Amino acid sequence: MCAAAETPSSACVIDREFGPEISGQEPGSWFETIFDEPSGTSVLEICGDRWTGKSLLLSTLAASGARRGRVIASGCAVPRSRVGMPFGVFVDALDDVLVQYRTCHPWSEEQAQWLKAVFPALSGTAQLCVPTSPVGRYHLFSAVRALLEHLGSDGGLLITLDDLHCADEASMELVAHLVRHPPAGPVLMALAYRPRQLDHNLQDVLNQAVANGRAKRVVAAGISREAALALLPEDMSRVQCNLMLDESDRNPGLLKAYSALRSIPGEHAPIMPRLPLDVLTDTLRDFRALSDLAWQVARAAAVLGEPFIPANVGCVACVSGEELCSAIDELVREDLLRVDIVTRRLRFSNPLLRAAAYQTAGTGWLFGAHGRAAPILAQQGGDPLDLAGHLQYAAVTGDTDSSRILLEAAAETLWTDPGQAATWAATAMDMSRPGPGTGPETLLLGSALMLSGKLSQGMTVLDGLRGEDESHPIHLKATLWRAWALRNLGRPDGADQEIATALKLTGGQEREQHALLLGARLENALAANAPLPEIEEDALLDDAAGLSAVTRGWLYALLAMGATRSRATEHAVLHRAVACRLLDQAQDDEAVRYLDGLYWLAAAESALGRKESAARHYERGLLLAERGKQLSRVPQFALAVGEMDLADGDLAGSVRHAVVAAAAAAMTDSEYLRAVTEEAETALRAAGRSAGTAAPHMSRAAAPGPASAQPPSGPTHTAKTRLGRLSKRELEVAVQVSRGRTNQQIARALTVSHKTVETHLGRIFKKLDVSSRAELATLVGRSYVVPREMPGPGPEGECG
Repeated sequence: MCAAAETPSSACVIDREFGPEISGQEPGSWFETIFDEPSGTSVLEICGDRWTGKSLLLSTLAASGARRGRVIASGCAVPRSRVGMPFGVFVDALDDVLVQYRTCHPWSEEQAQWLKAVFPALSGTAQLCVPTSPVGRYHLFSAVRALLEHLGSDGGLLITLDDLHCADEASMELVAHLVRHPPAGPVLMALAYRPRQLDHNLQDVLNQAVANGRAKRVVAAGISREAALALLPEDMSRVQCNLMLDESDRNPGLLKAYSALRSIPGEHAPIMPRLPLDVLTDTLRDFRALSDLAWQVARAAAVLGEPFIPANVGCVACVSGEELCSAIDELVREDLLRVDIVTRRLRFSNPLLRAAAYQTAGTGWLFGAHGRAAPILAQQGGDPLDLAGHLQYAAVTGDTDSSRILLEAAAETLWTDPGQAATWAATAMDMSRPGPGTGPETLLLGSALMLSGKLSQGMTVLDGLRGEDESHPIHLKATLWRAWALRNLGRPDGADQEIATALKLTGGQEREQHALLLGARLENALAANAPLPEIEEDALLDDAAGLSAVTRGWLYALLAMGATRSRATEHAVLHRAVACRLLDQAQDDEAVRYLDGLYWLAAAESALGRKESAARHYERGLLLAERGKQLSRVPQFALAVGEMDLADGDLAGSVRHAVVAAAAAAMTDSEYLRAVTEEAETALRAAGRSAGTAAPHMSRAAAPGPASAQPPSGPTHTAKTRLGRLSKRELEVAVQVSRGRTNQQIARALTVSHKTVETHLGRIFKKLDVSSRAELATLVGRSYVVPREMPGPGPEGECG
C-alpha cells in the first residue's frame, strides 16, 4: 500500500496495529525483514499525526530487534521550550547503555572527550561542555557516529528516537548528520515524528535519504476495522460505530476518547464535554511546550466556537495584537491550531484539543471569558446558538434580552440536544421572572425534558398548563406530548384518556387538531396492541391536508400499520407507498420531529415483507434518535434493528442493539422501558449462546455491520452493489449528500460549480433509481461508505 501522492515513492503505509500489512506481511514480520536487508538500511522513519500509534510501532520494532540479539537504545524527545539539555533525545536513549563505559572505553581519548561533553554517564558530572562552534560540532558528531558503530559491532544496534518533532535543535542537527553519514555496520536508527511539526531542514534531509534509498518511511495509516471496533463499547449501535470510525479515520487515540465521551465533540458545541481523566492527561501532553501567553490564547479560542476569528480570540484573552499574533504562530507551529481552508479562519486540529484547553481553564476565568465573548458575538450578529453558551454564564436575573435568546437557542436545539435545550429553557425562565412561564416556554421545557429521558419530570412541567384554555393549540401539543410520555412510561390507558378528553374538547371543529389527536389515538392502540379505534380514513386524511408533509407521512404510516393489523393488505400497500414517499423526501431536520412515522412505516414494511426498506427506515430512525440524543426514542429503534439482525441471522448484531436499547432506557426515568429492554437483551443473549455465537463484548469485530471485513449479505450487500455503479466523483457527491450538505456546500467542498453538482445528482438518481436526497442518504448509510455528521434539526415543529 504505497502513498506515492503524499510521500516519496519508497514510503509505504502500514497499519498502526496488527491489521492490513505491507506486501502481505504483518508489521512484526515486516520489521524482522528490515534487519536482514543486504543494503543495511540505516534509517527507518515512522511518521503520522498525533495518536496514530507511532510509539506502538517503535516498541514492536524494538521487540523484533531484541529477538534478533540487537542492542536496543530507546529515547523520547521532550518539548523544546522545556529542554535544559542539548542532545536530550540521544542522552535519553544512550545514557543507560553507556554506564558500563564510564571507567573503561574502547574508543580514542579524543573521541571520549567529545562524548563526555554530551553524555553524563561518561562525564560523571553534571557540568557538561557542549561544543557550539561548527568545527566542534563536527568532531562531536563524528565521535557519536563512531560510538554507534562500536555499539553495533557485536550483534547490531537499534536506536529508536520517539517524538523527534519535539527534539532540541542540537539533537536534530545530530540526526541530520547521521542520516547523511550513516554509521557503518548493522546500525539502524528508527525515528518517529509528526510531519507537520518536524523541522523543515531535517525533513529535507530525510526526504533525500528516502529518495536515495538510505531510509525507508512508514506512514501510520488507519488501524484495521476489526481493531477499531474492538475499541468501541458494546452498547453502541452499528450506525454510531460507523460514524465514529468515519470521523476518527480509525485513529485509535480518537476512537478511545470518542467512545469514552459517547459522542464526537461538535466544533460548534457551545458547551464543551468534560474529558475523562485519562483522555485529558493524554491530550494535555501536546500542550507541554506552550508559553503562558499561548496557553491563554488557546483557552480563549476554546471558549469560542469553530472556526473562530483571531481578533475575537484576542478580545476574549485580553491580549494585544502583537501578542496575539505571536501566540497564534506558536499554536500553529505546535499543530494545535490550523487554518480553515474554506473560511480562512482558525480551528483546533481536533475537537479533543479544544475540550482539553477549555476543561483546564479556571472557573472564574471562564465566567469572565464567556462574559467578554457574548457582547462581541452579539455585535457581529451571532445567532442564538452562538450566544447561548456564553449567556448561560454571563446573564443575570431580569435580563429579558438574554432570556429571549436562550429560549430561541433552546427551541433550535430541541431536536439535536434536548438535554441542553432543557437547561437553556429552565435558565431563561428563571432569569426572566420568578413565577411560572408562559405556555410556549412551559411546552418547550416539558418536551425537552421528555425527549432527554426525564419523562415524569416533563409530565409535571406540562401539568402546569392544565386549567387554562384547553382548546388552545399549545394545550393540544401538551396533550400529545403527555400521551407519548405516558405510553413510554407503560401507561397506555392514561395516554388514551388524555387523547379522549382532548377529542371531546375539540369536537372535531379544528380539523388539523382533530387529525393529530385521531392519529395519536391510533398510534397508542398500535403500541399497546389494543383493539384499533374506528376511524374514517378519508375524513382523517381530508382533515390532515393542511399539515406538513412529514406529519402526513406519520399519519399514512399509522394507517399502513393499522391496515396490516386488519389484514387489509391492499390498503396497507397503498398507505405505505405514500408514507414512504413523504418521509423519504423529508430532510433530517424535518424527519427527526416525527421519528414515530419512520418507526411505524418500517413496522408496516416488515409486516408486508419489505425487509430491506424496513431495515433502512429503522436504521435511519436510530441514527436520528441517537444523534439527536433523544434517549426516550432510542430503545424502540434499537430493539427493532436488533430484531431485524436476528431475522438475518446476525445474532451478535441483535445482541449489540439490545444492549444499546437497554443502555438508553437505563438513562431514562421509565421503569417500563428499562424492564422491556432488559428482557429483550436477556432473550437475545440466550439466543446467541444457544447458537454458539459470542456476545458483542466477546467478539466485537463481528458485531457492527455494513463495513465488516466479511463478505456482506442482505440489504448491505445490495446497497454496496448499487453504489458500485457510480463513478468516483459521483460517489463523492453521494457521500456529501449523505452528510446533509447543500449543493452549494458540495460545490465548495469538491471545488466544482453548482451546475456540475446538479448534473452529477441527476446521474446519481438515475443510476441508483432513487427519487430524493433522503433516500440517497439512507442508501449510502447502509453501504460501506458511512456518512459523517449531518446538519442538526431545526426548531420545534408539530409534536408527534
